Amino acid sequence: MSRPPYRHFGRSLTPLPCDPDAPHRTYAFTEGGFTVEEEPQMERPGFPYDLKGAIQHERPELVGKAVAVRDHEWTYVWRLYEQPELYDRTKDPRERTNKAGDPAHAVIERRLHDAVLRWLVETTDVIPTVPDPRLPQVSLPVPGGGGGTG
Repeated sequence: MSRPPYRHFGRSLTPLPCDPDAPHRTYAFTEGGFTVEEEPQMERPGFPYDLKGAIQHERPELVGKAVAVRDHEWTYVWRLYEQPELYDRTKDPRERTNKAGDPAHAVIERRLHDAVLRWLVETTDVIPTVPDPRLPQVSLPVPGGGGGTG
């Protein structure tokens, strides 16, 4: 199988049904949405999504970029145009009571916020796995005729 031209961050779930104790990720991440500046690029869907599409164009901050992380108990959501959200899914499975900003949950909020930041740094702006074919080959002599300094 050939290597894809980009780095892949997924992991197979295949071992988990056979071995529930198989190591896997501590966190699951999700991202989506748009920046306000990207509004002209958003689709203009037809019926039955035309009304939703119109609202997104009138108020693009409503579909603003967001990143979420979940572990076994908590969900943390960081939104570009809104306040963060933190939910205790063991006590609030429908995620209706936002605990973000509550001093009693500050350690959990910080841990999940830091996990989001680390994940974003690890997974954005990666080097392609194959050379870009559009780049020209450059073969110039080293200035001064030497082998360079290294």
